[in-house]
Amino acid sequence: MLQQVLMRLLAHSLDLLFPPQCGLCRKLITESGSICSECWQKLNFITTPYCRQCGYPYEYDMGAEAQCAACMAETPQYHGHRSVLYFDEASKKLIHDLKYHDKALLLEMFGRWLGQIAPEWLALEGAILVPVPLHRWRLWRRKYNQSALLARTLAAQKGIGVEYDLLQRVKHRPPQVGLTRRQRLTNTRGVFRVNPKMTAKLKGRPVILIDDVMTTGATLNACARTLKKAGSGRVYCLTLARMVKE
Repeated sequence: MLQQVLMRLLAHSLDLLFPPQCGLCRKLITESGSICSECWQKLNFITTPYCRQCGYPYEYDMGAEAQCAACMAETPQYHGHRSVLYFDEASKKLIHDLKYHDKALLLEMFGRWLGQIAPEWLALEGAILVPVPLHRWRLWRRKYNQSALLARTLAAQKGIGVEYDLLQRVKHRPPQVGLTRRQRLTNTRGVFRVNPKMTAKLKGRPVILIDDVMTTGATLNACARTLKKAGSGRVYCLTLARMVKE
């Protein structure tokens, strides 16, 4: 009880010293780790209807079991994907700050968003969260993995286990930005492996991959393929935002 009071006093003192700012426009707001009402209206959340497998949003409802053309042409390696936001100027700014400028103040909000888009997956027995890993050289330059931060926050909020070292990126590849779908598929081939020391922990368990952005799905596909080959159960994916063609 005393600890909770002290934490609230500390938080109040920090707000007085460093007034909370909107995570997008930097305008002063009343609550830390949030965004102002004007910026909230700029965010485009993905809602139903969408593809039952990859979560790609539809303009018209085609039924709960409908699949998009891409999934019908080539079934993804993962069993399901859901994303919170359309990847546009507003969400790009939020994610860019998290990814490159060490702006972790909005993590609690991001965790709540991720926890709301597919609660049934998070409730699966034995489910574990696995962040999409960075290569050690990129991790050294950036100092942290934004996907691991998201996974840690979601795990704490939902009481789910998270394994940071289960999936490893063993090959360094150029960034995926600007590559075509075919180039991305080639770029992710042979890049990931399951930590040999953790194979037994993986066997038969559902895995929920966590990443910041889904572009073509090539990275998530490569991760899911690697996990399934190592003996995982079903593989699901949660991302903050995804690219959607005009």
